[in-house]
Amino acid sequence: MSFAGFLDIARKDVDIPSNAPKELLTGLHADFITNYEKKKDSYADTLDRDAILDYIRQCQRADGGFAPAAHHDSHLLHTLSAVQILIMYDALDKFDLDPIAEYVRRLQNEDGSFGGDISSWLFYDRLRWALM
Repeated sequence: MSFAGFLDIARKDVDIPSNAPKELLTGLHADFITNYEKKKDSYADTLDRDAILDYIRQCQRADGGFAPAAHHDSHLLHTLSAVQILIMYDALDKFDLDPIAEYVRRLQNEDGSFGGDISSWLFYDRLRWALM
């Protein structure tokens, strides 16, 4: 690849108008974040609870775990997320919890740990399971 070809990789995919601000508008960014933080729960009512629970149901696999989407494999992380959403919607009674617990139990090692990749998010994922 030529140097010119390499530079073409970094080509902009949007045109920035000439009247766009030339400096970062930190005050506006701070106001946006502050206002968003104040209204963080205000969007929950706009979500269709039944549609969300139906989607979660579609993501549950035969092994008891949950996948990130229908027709994908189940994973401990997505199972945790599904259970957390069920708790948030007070909908644990809408699902059979025994297969979910069995799925998590099957992934647990004899010493109580869970196998898998070593990374910080997995540590927090497992900590959340322990706290639930």
